[in-house]
Parts: sequence; C-alpha cells; structure tokens
Amino acid sequence: MRVSTSIPLLGLNWNVTANPYLVIPVNQFIQVELTACESKYGVEIKSMQPGAVLEEHLKLASHKLTQVYNHLSSKAGKGFCLSVYIPEDNYVPLVSAYTASILSAIYIVLKEILKGKPGEEDIIDIASFIWSDKKPGIKMLYEALLISAMRRKPILYRGSGEQILLEDFVLNSIQQGRVIPLDDIIERYFDPQLESALVKLEGISIISAVNTLASKSIGNSFDSKLVALQDFFKIDNAIGYILYDLPVSRENCKYIQSVEGYLEEICLGRD
Repeated sequence: MRVSTSIPLLGLNWNVTANPYLVIPVNQFIQVELTACESKYGVEIKSMQPGAVLEEHLKLASHKLTQVYNHLSSKAGKGFCLSVYIPEDNYVPLVSAYTASILSAIYIVLKEILKGKPGEEDIIDIASFIWSDKKPGIKMLYEALLISAMRRKPILYRGSGEQILLEDFVLNSIQQGRVIPLDDIIERYFDPQLESALVKLEGISIISAVNTLASKSIGNSFDSKLVALQDFFKIDNAIGYILYDLPVSRENCKYIQSVEGYLEEICLGRD
C-alpha cells in the first residue's frame, strides 16, 4: 500500500495555547505491506529503516491499535504485522512517516474487520483514540497530518471543530535537515505577557500565510507560492530561535514540530 505524506509547514507546539497548524501535502510516499505473523501484540507496526525514534513511536501505537482490533474483531488474537518502507531516495520527515504509517495501519486493520473500504470518519476516530493520551498540541498535529495525507489537501487545523481545507498546493520535495530531541536543548521561559505575545504573533502569522496562499496576486505556480511563504518561515524560525536558541542551518530551511519530544529541521525547494 503506497501512502502519501504531509508536513506541518507552519506552527510550533505550545504548552499552554494551541495555535493552528498549516499542513501541506508532499510528493513523497512511504510503502506499507501487510504480512501474516505470530505477533504477540496482535497488530505490530515496524519500520524497515533504522531509527529508534520512529520504531518506539510505532510500537506504542501498535498497542493501542491492537486494543481496537481485539475489541471490534471476532478474530481477536489472529495477529499480523505491518512493515513500513521509506524509499532511500526520498527524505520523509520523521513526523510525516509516523502519521502516514498510522493512517495505513488503521486502514488495513479496519478493512480486515469490515471486509470493505473503511470511511474517513472511522479512520479519524480510531486515530484520535490511539493519540488520546498525547498532549493537546501533539494530538492536534497528528490529526492534521493524517487528514491532510488522507485527502491530499492542505489544511489549516486547530482541532476537529476548527479545520479548513485549502486549495491544492503540494510541495515537490524536502531535503533532509536534522532531528533534535527537546531533551538536548534548553527551553526558555518568559514572562507570561511576553509568551502570550509570541503565541499571538505565531497565530496571526499562520492565518496571514493562509490568506497569502489564497491570494490571486501571487499567482498559482509552485515557485511563486513558495517565495510568498518565505517571510512566514522567518517568523516561525524566529519564534523557534527565541524558544530554543536554535538557528537554521541555511536559507529555505525551517524547524517543524516532529513526533512528541522532538523538533525537526527541514529544507525546502532547491539547494
């Protein structure tokens, strides 16, 4: 099963306030294959590429998905494995690979139970259960990425009741940056008024970026839209620098929220 991916182009996770995420599809895919096995977990999702972080997060999701499978299926305990393959010539951000893996795993498990194509709402409901113990900002991020990848549409997302699907815009490619554990950096703490101002700045910036993408004045080409987003990348990066003292490595690179406990630097467009 070939699964599309998306990235959280704008938006960082805040501990107190949840601003929206702007999530954009990417022309990069992962491959997920179903293999019969004697899994003690019932459902087991494994990455075929080395990487302890992705493997750890997929294992936690496997336990939750097994609960769903055992609850809904009369064939509980059958056990099967899902193998995730990420093409070596494609860089897929960690958080994108994770959510796309969960999307495909839910689809395959539901198809097994229902003996037919599962509906989008069923997939979203089960994903919300899998992520029910996550912090609100992280849960919201995962849901936004899953919906965007499933529909192949950009989305402005601030929870299930506040989502807007946007006009088609797909990123051509992403160049690898780096994955940074939050444990390795020092998060700064500010006066509540200053933190509130930073939160508001980020929120206004994301809404303004969406309005800019929708504006006819910038044209419809990929390059014109990417150029129009550059200023908003700078704002997002500046907030990341204020919070974590992390400069980007080069122009056209930016930090995105990755899986829980991590940030990720990605680079867009041409070298």
